[in-house]
Amino acid sequence: MTRAIEIVRSRAEQSIDILQGGRAMNPTWMILHYFRFDHLPARLQAASAPFCELAKTIANGPTNGPETTTALRKLLESKDCYVRAVLEEQSTQQQIR
Repeated sequence: MTRAIEIVRSRAEQSIDILQGGRAMNPTWMILHYFRFDHLPARLQAASAPFCELAKTIANGPTNGPETTTALRKLLESKDCYVRAVLEEQSTQQQIR
């Protein structure tokens, strides 16, 4: 019973965070973890890092509305495409050799 109460309290606190505009549950801040690149090989880290920096700049900017979240989502799409392009180039280079 105690565990169930803790879960309900935790969810309630998260909901309050959302209503108060807390960063923990704000969609703009939630998307940022997708820009992590430390798990990638060095070549892909180099391709991904500039996108991460720009995402941080946007998230820390003066606005924090739906358009900001959309901008981050589209930046994420761009990053994913670019990383795939680098992977494709690497794959093509290996096939040529």
